[in-house]
Amino acid sequence: MATQDLWGELSLEENIRTPVTILREQAALLGEKTRQVLQGDVRVHHNVGLNGFEAEFFITAPALDNYAYQLFSIQYPLAMYPLKIIATITGRPPRECPTEEKFVNELGIILSHAKVKKIISSLVAQSKANN
Repeated sequence: MATQDLWGELSLEENIRTPVTILREQAALLGEKTRQVLQGDVRVHHNVGLNGFEAEFFITAPALDNYAYQLFSIQYPLAMYPLKIIATITGRPPRECPTEEKFVNELGIILSHAKVKKIISSLVAQSKANN
C-alpha cells in the first residue's frame, strides 16, 4: 500500500520578511551610512521560555577593538508576530508590535531617536580618532 500524503500543499516560496531580515537590512544601512566606520550586528538566540526567539541589535565599532553597544532587543514567537521590542535607551516601556507595519514604525522611532544619534556620533568620532 502506498503512503498517503496527508500534508496537503505546502507553500515554501512565500516572500515573508522576518523580523530578523528587517533588522539585518537596517544593520547593513548603518554600515553604508557610516562608510563602515560603524556596523550593525544582529544576534539571534532561541528563547525556550517564549517558544520562539530573541534578537539583539548591536552597533559595533571595528576601530575600537570591535566595541559593541546593544541598542535594543526583540522577542518573538515562531509565528513572528506579535513581537515585543525593548529599547531602554528611548525611555519608553517595551512595545508590543502585532504586525510588521507596527514593528517597522517602532523601529524607526528607536533608530532616529536623538540618544541613538548621539551614540552614533560619539562612536564615529572615537573610531576616527583611533585610526
